[in-house]
Amino acid sequence: MRSDGKTFGQRLREARIRAGLSQSDLEEISGIPKARLSRYENGHVSPSIHTLERLSRALEQTRRTLDGPSGRPEANPISGSPGSPTKASGLASCAGPVEG
Repeated sequence: MRSDGKTFGQRLREARIRAGLSQSDLEEISGIPKARLSRYENGHVSPSIHTLERLSRALEQTRRTLDGPSGRPEANPISGSPGSPTKASGLASCAGPVEG
């Protein structure tokens, strides 16, 4: 959690709802699969910087708005390290290769 008391997933969900979008709508706009959007919103994984950029463009939000006041990647609740993927997720970490 950030100093605003919200997780990335909570901020993402709020921004999506404010934009009047369903997860399916956001999937179409951003190209990010609905299942992954759900995992972000539920706090199971954190997005890479590249994905954060895609989400901010799709939602017409600044990256800072979505990422939160501190602007640092959140710790993954499973691994405890910033932006680390879970074994099942197959996502790149924030320091890893850009997903495409």
